[in-house]
Amino acid sequence: MIGHQKDGSRGKIFSGDVTAPPPDETPFLALSDNPETWPEGYFDDSGNWVETPGERHWPGYYRLDIDASSPNYGKEVKGEFVSDRDIYSVFDDQENSNPKGPLGIEVEQTAYTYGRPYAEDILIWNYTIRNTSNSLQDSIYLGYYGIFRPDFDNEDYLNFIDTDPNDEHQFGDFVYVYDIDNTKDGAWTADPVDMGIVGVNILSTPKNMGVTDFHYFSREFAPKIDEEMWPIVSSNPNDPNLTVPSAFFHGTNRRIDTTHPDSLKKYFPTGAPIKLFYYDGTIHFKSR
Repeated sequence: MIGHQKDGSRGKIFSGDVTAPPPDETPFLALSDNPETWPEGYFDDSGNWVETPGERHWPGYYRLDIDASSPNYGKEVKGEFVSDRDIYSVFDDQENSNPKGPLGIEVEQTAYTYGRPYAEDILIWNYTIRNTSNSLQDSIYLGYYGIFRPDFDNEDYLNFIDTDPNDEHQFGDFVYVYDIDNTKDGAWTADPVDMGIVGVNILSTPKNMGVTDFHYFSREFAPKIDEEMWPIVSSNPNDPNLTVPSAFFHGTNRRIDTTHPDSLKKYFPTGAPIKLFYYDGTIHFKSR
């Protein structure tokens, strides 16, 4: 698992001049609609940092020209963004808890958000993942550890579907979590907004592999260390580090759990605080 902001990001990937109110004071990432979050400098084509005191530069990418008749077709359009707010960051695994230390994985992430009504509840993420080490990284799985809560009564179900049955991917690409009674509870009882459904759709994967592994489990069985996480990610129910394999593997397909309502009622009669893994692999990362 990775999530450490790349060393040197403050001042080069984001300015650090805009922060959350005290006592938090967490610096904002680079936001396309707030130049104060941009650094005063940029990396040139050779990767060298160029200081530009008093002049800020967007550290991420601009939108691509999609006009096939344009001479700049497929190239970035400087000064124009993809969404109403693009959010750019870079993080790595330098604080990986693995005793062997970091692997050298770096992730460049851009989030796209929209204010227009038909897309205001949609977030889109684009990732570029690199192996910055000098070694081949073998048998890598890429994906998400999902914790979705429509409300907080912990009585949820989920569904995993294929949004395009005619494509080459044999499993699914969209998972969503929903409240079993579709009624807000607890602190959300008086909230006038309709109950929502939370989900993630995988639009593309490395080498067009599609989603290869999908497993869900109740919060009480959530893995806490790498040795417990790996057999779930790699779909190995026989791994001795799994004390209760049936908590993570549901159905006859070892790699893809079933989410049929009849099965969910058997596993979770009254719903559950469900978590999930959603991966594709294995992938081999060449060294830089």
